[in-house]
Parts: sequence; structure tokens; C-alpha cells
Amino acid sequence: MTQRTRKQLLDEISQSFVAKVVSIVVRVLRVALIARILGPFDRGIFALLNSLVEIIFAAGNCGYSTALAYHVSHRSLPLKAMLGCLTTFSTLFGVLFASLVMIILEAVNFWQGERAILQGYSLVMVALVVLFLWIDGLFRVLNALNEVTKLNILRILESFIPLVIFLMGWWLLPITAFNAAVASGLTTWVLLILLIIIILKKHAPGHWPLLNKQTHRKLIGYGARGHFEGVFRFLLLRQDFLLVGLLLGAEPLGYYAMASSAAELMLVMPEALTTPLLSFFMGPDAARNKSVTPLALRLTNSIMLLGAIALLLFGYWLIVLLFGQAYASAYEPMIFLLPGIIGLSFCSIIRLDLLGKNRPGAVSIVAACACAVNLVANLLLIPRLGLVGAAISSSVAYLLAAVLLFRLYQQTHPVHWTLVCCLQRDDWQKIAGWIREWITKRKK
Repeated sequence: MTQRTRKQLLDEISQSFVAKVVSIVVRVLRVALIARILGPFDRGIFALLNSLVEIIFAAGNCGYSTALAYHVSHRSLPLKAMLGCLTTFSTLFGVLFASLVMIILEAVNFWQGERAILQGYSLVMVALVVLFLWIDGLFRVLNALNEVTKLNILRILESFIPLVIFLMGWWLLPITAFNAAVASGLTTWVLLILLIIIILKKHAPGHWPLLNKQTHRKLIGYGARGHFEGVFRFLLLRQDFLLVGLLLGAEPLGYYAMASSAAELMLVMPEALTTPLLSFFMGPDAARNKSVTPLALRLTNSIMLLGAIALLLFGYWLIVLLFGQAYASAYEPMIFLLPGIIGLSFCSIIRLDLLGKNRPGAVSIVAACACAVNLVANLLLIPRLGLVGAAISSSVAYLLAAVLLFRLYQQTHPVHWTLVCCLQRDDWQKIAGWIREWITKRKK
């Protein structure tokens, strides 16, 4: 890595880490407040609604956002044309696909028992899918343009705005807390989309053509190869929510959602790294540098291991303090999720490396294998072990994905697994030097 690039990345990583910590703190406050107000049952229904939206989004995005990140990073297609295609695709295809899924769910009698509560929110879920498609693509474009500062500000707003809107809706309007939580999500995404469009207008001023066939064809061409990776990745992350809701009911799902929220606090480090590194990995020169990925993995794994130990020791009191004594049952499944969260952070970095090397198909196959293992394990273990079974299934699947992705990485960069597990002696010297360099720059 060149001197200039190193300094730039240091600034971006440190800024992203601070922004991620702030957004995590705000998000935890929001989740804790909503959990206390809704209670385990309604919190479970709310988690099921969000999980359905995420799964529908993953099934219908056709790899569009990943393709945008790749082509924007390479500057291989006109930005205006890509933004116009994203607008048209998100709106038209999003409405059609989400509506089709709602019809299918109705036909298979999905809306029964506790889940019948969500039947009245079908139109809301369609709208959320459209907004999710749009905002995910816009975030990827902004990240690929290396607008890290603006992206970090938007991520903080993404955590802060729903909290404000939820409190205002619940206190000032004659609606239930559940409806206030749903409305806060809808409103937040609309506001963020408008803000991102204003920012991107500076990069692509003037009219955005609604559809450019050649651009759309190239985006779909790349996206189709990585589409199933996105589908299986979201299924891998959220099918346990769906299965817990189907097999155990809404209240246990409320506990499991809190266990996941507590365990996913550890993802602050890998997410802080992948935000500034996305344009680097996706760019045309990413394959030339063989040292960035192993160092990022060693740094992330070392910090994640410390975070897991901290949650193991203090996680129970964290859950009770944040979410209330009613959610104390979330501690045990959280413990069994921790190994998988470490594996998930490992996947997030190697995945970017492989996508930047134009290997979305291989990443898709890995995600499919892990998803299949997760599904089978969930069906076997949830009826026997309950929430702990779901947590074990997820951890096994995440760790499997990490091993398989690392094997793919080794095909182009032969490196022993011990060299990516934890920081080496030379790493400490490098990091200390970079920190001194960053502090000196800040003083100037």
C-alpha cells in the first residue's frame, strides 16, 4: 500500500470506527427502548416483519447493489445511467416482486396464528422492500465513490432518526407502539434516500435517464452471478428468525432477536473496516496488494475474540440492563451465537476481496452451502434445544462459510490459516507506527 493510500485509509478507518460506535450506541438505545415498550411478544412480531422484508429484498435484488459497487469502483459505466437504472429497477421490479411474494404467502396460508397480525401490513412490507432495494443500492454507490465521511454521517442518522420518530409517534400520535416502530422505519428510509440523492447529484448533476438498456444489461450480467450469494447471505442471517417464529412462536422470537442484537454488537469492528475498504477491494488495483486482506483479518479476529470474551463474562448483565429482566432468557442463545459472529466477521472481509476479484459465482456457492447446512441444522435442533439450537445452527453455518471462503482465497493467495487468526509481532509494530503517524497528522 502506498504512503498516501495508507494515510487515507487510516483516517477513513478511524472515522468509520468512531461513527460505527456512535451509531451502535444509538441503535442499542433504540432497540432497548422498543424492546421494553413492545414486550417480548410484539418484539417478536416486529422482528418477523423485518426478517420477511429482508428475505424478500434478498430474493429480489438480482445482485443489483453488488453490481453497482463493482462498476462504480471500476468507473466502467456512466454514473447517471447506473443511478437511473437503480431508480427504475427498485421501483418497478420491487413492487412487482414484493406483491407476488405477498400473494404466494396468502396462497400457502402463511398468515395464520400469531403471524396473522402481519397480514394487515402487506402493503407496508411491499413499500419497505422497494425502499430497501433503493437505499441499499444508493449506499453502495456512495461507498464505491469513496464518500466515507458522508456515508458515516448517514449511518449515524440511520440509527438516530428512527429513535426520534418512534418517540414522537408513540407520544404525540394516537397510534400503538408497534405502529410507531413500523412508521419510524418507513420514514427514516424515505428521508435517507432524499439525502443521498442530493449528495449524488453533485457527482452526477442533471437528469438521470430512467433506463439505459446497455447499462442495465451489464449490471444484471454481473449481479446475476452474485445474486444467489445475496439471497443465501440474507437467508443465512435471518432464516433462523423465520424458523424460530414458525416453530416456537412470537415470544421466543422476541428473546432470540435480543440475543442476536447483543451478539451483533461485536460487528462494529469488521463493519468499520469494510466501509472504507470496499472501494479498495472492488477497484481495479485491489488484486495487486496481497497484504491488506490478511492484516485486516488478523486485526478483526483479534478484536472479535476479545469482544466475545467480554460478552461471555458480562453479556447477561448487558441484556438485563439494556432490554430488561424480561429478556434474561436471551443470554444463553447469545453465548452460542458468539463463535458464529466471529466467523461472520471473517466472512465479511474475505467476501469483499473475492467480489473485487470478479468471483461472485464462487461466493454464491459458498453462501448456498452454508445456508443449506443452517436450514437442516435449524430443523433438527430447534425442536430439541429451542433457542439454543437455533444459535448453534447459525454458528456452525457461519463458521463453515468462513472456512470455505478462506479456501477460495487461498487459491489466489496461498497463506496458512495461522497467519490470519491473530495479530503477529510485526503487526503490532506496524499498527503502532500507523497510530503515531495518524496522531502526528492530526496535531498538524
